[in-house]
Parts: sequence; structure tokens; C-alpha cells
Amino acid sequence: MPAQRRLGDEGTDALTLGRHAEKAGISKPVVYDNFGMRNGLLAELYQGFNLRQTAIIGAADSLSHAAVAGEITEAQAR
Repeated sequence: MPAQRRLGDEGTDALTLGRHAEKAGISKPVVYDNFGMRNGLLAELYQGFNLRQTAIIGAADSLSHAAVAGEITEAQAR
């Protein structure tokens, strides 16, 4: 998502709804209809980040449980 990239590259101050609309090639009303305000966009980005991190941690946890149970070797877990 371009907004994630901008957030990482330029920080939260550079992430405005108008700029997001411009970079996405859509009109400002579309962005405002989807996110309401800037906080809505930031909340959406955070939720996406949280879901990705939860999936990564869950996968790592599953691998560690499998390794402890002897179902996989340490090399396979990598």
C-alpha cells in the first residue's frame, strides 16, 4: 500500500488525506468517504500492521511448538 510506504519514508506528518488521494490517483472526497479523517487512515494502517504482526508471531509460535514436540528439526524451522 502506498500509504504504508509514505508513512515509513516520511512519517505521520506527511500522511494527509489530500496527499493520499493525489498519490492514489483518486479524488479527495473518495478518501474522506472511506476514512472520515486522517485518524481513520492511520487507524486502518495500524490495523493492517497489527494483523500482519499477529500472523507472523502466530507462525513463529506454531514452529516453535512443533520444534519442541520434535515434529520438525531446527533447520526446518528456519
